[in-house]
Amino acid sequence: MHAVDRGQAMVSEVARLWAGLGLFPLEVIAACEGKSTKSFLAEATGLSPAHLSSSGLQIKNQKRLSRLRQDSLDYARNGLAAKGYAPDEIEQYIAACPETALAGLAYRLGHAGPAPLSLAMSLGARLDRLVLDVLRCVENDEVSEYQCLLIDFLDEEKHFVEDQKYTADIAEIRRALSAATDWASLQGPSDAVVQHVLLAVLAAIDVEWGARYFGSLAPTPTFLWLAPQFHPDFDASNSKGMKRNVVTRPVSKLFDLLWAVAKRGTSQHARWPAKSPNPSGLAADIADENTADGVIRKWTNGAKPIRLDQVAELWASLTANLSGGTKFEVPFPWIAVALWMERALVKRSSKENSTKPGTVIFLSDIAYQAIWAGHRKRWADRLPEPGKLPWPDWLLAQSSWPDWMRSSQSPGRPPSPRDCQ
Repeated sequence: MHAVDRGQAMVSEVARLWAGLGLFPLEVIAACEGKSTKSFLAEATGLSPAHLSSSGLQIKNQKRLSRLRQDSLDYARNGLAAKGYAPDEIEQYIAACPETALAGLAYRLGHAGPAPLSLAMSLGARLDRLVLDVLRCVENDEVSEYQCLLIDFLDEEKHFVEDQKYTADIAEIRRALSAATDWASLQGPSDAVVQHVLLAVLAAIDVEWGARYFGSLAPTPTFLWLAPQFHPDFDASNSKGMKRNVVTRPVSKLFDLLWAVAKRGTSQHARWPAKSPNPSGLAADIADENTADGVIRKWTNGAKPIRLDQVAELWASLTANLSGGTKFEVPFPWIAVALWMERALVKRSSKENSTKPGTVIFLSDIAYQAIWAGHRKRWADRLPEPGKLPWPDWLLAQSSWPDWMRSSQSPGRPPSPRDCQ
């Protein structure tokens, strides 16, 4: 490849990394609706699949951009109306929703909760500004300004990170940014900062929503419990080892969490179940004639997709059946994050008709926990008084990052995708 072409390719790759953060909320919404991201975007924006494939959401023509915004608003209004919102409620929702991507995601996931996620929205807005500023630097080929923006961001972040391993990783990323001389050498540290931003958004929602939804329970990073998890007996070095149930998928983890919380929350004695449910036990507690254990198995092994509204209905049946008719608030952030993880972190095997995962992307629990704890520290005086009741040991013992992966990678860095075939 010619040197100029290679340089331009590196610029495009750095831009793609940051533009992906703007698409992240749309990927979450698409997963919740059971649609591919491209199909969802075509419906919501009116853009053709060809345009989305070649240019994404980038539009330079102002007239076309105005039409896209109007089409997106019309799509949102129609979707809210279909869910039973009154016209004045729809307009209030749209007026209050931030226009930028990450702040908008925090708004959407907190809209139906105990209270708006104002802290997560504020952090999302700050990160949205960072994304716009760095993309401007990339477009204008301003390498030095780009470096300064990311270094300043990391310097602010490290004040709230107390985990020494992740602090060391931030320092390593900072050194790589300072030493870079062109876009090619900026690609690696840029990827690391983008992944930090993604985890920061998830952790912010986790912190604020969890503090309000689980007020009596001890604060803990719950989104990690939704991430895919290798079977404890899986040996990555043995290609002829176990072939079945290698990975517990996010939808399966979600059902475990919903059932455990419903069991405890609807119990007169408020006790946690001793272990996660099997499909037969879960089906019995849901007590819906259309939700047999066979259907649950298909949802949890990836053979059958499930949408957010379907999970919400299962939650209503589960809690009402266990409580004698009482309805409980739907944990929308858990559901939305799990459905996104199912789509984004677990890639289906290329083998025809196989439900086995081919590639699994694992989030670093050390990085996530450090960022989550940093948010708690940052917002200590603005969050509700922390609860003290414990979570069950079988949940607290879970880790999204296997021991064999820890030994081969820097603890704070997000790990590479793993091939499970």
